[in-house]
Amino acid sequence: AVEKISQITSSGIGCQFGIRRINGLVFSVGMNGGFKISRDDGVSWTQVPGIISSDTIYDVFYLNGYYFACGQNNSVYVSTDTISWNRRNTPMVFSPTTYYFRAAYYKGVYVVTSSSAVITSTDTTSWTQRQLVTPGNLYYHAYGVISINDTLFVYGKMTNYTDTPLYYKSTDGINYTAVQGHGIKCGIRYIG
Repeated sequence: AVEKISQITSSGIGCQFGIRRINGLVFSVGMNGGFKISRDDGVSWTQVPGIISSDTIYDVFYLNGYYFACGQNNSVYVSTDTISWNRRNTPMVFSPTTYYFRAAYYKGVYVVTSSSAVITSTDTTSWTQRQLVTPGNLYYHAYGVISINDTLFVYGKMTNYTDTPLYYKSTDGINYTAVQGHGIKCGIRYIG
């Protein structure tokens, strides 16, 4: 269910990408360490501690008891209480920087999508890169991930000057099979 945010004050939020309500808290994510939290329905905001000021945060998620903040500069932050956040050491997927976009929890595996691959973990501490092989070995942007009916979908596009749509399917969160040409580039939603 979508919860209505009764009042949001933009003062002090800065340049932000989005606002998300999770477990009664309101998070605002954005550029240059702009990761803020409101504990009073958006009336007042405080900077989330422990975020490096050069890290742009794209989104925040709550997965199986952990809060995740995903962003630029190889940044994946994890918290169990929203007070202490720890930056995880993640594989350098694309040099010099990797952009992490979305996260999911699927069959005991945490999955985070990035600008060129998927990383996975079973404990939120140790991460492994899962290469997404494209036809012709082209560069791939994995924008998002969603679980629908016992299948995990990673969606995005190949950067081959035509932005060919391509998505991947997995039944274990570790191994991925490419499916090309179905027009899924920017998002999948499951309502049911």
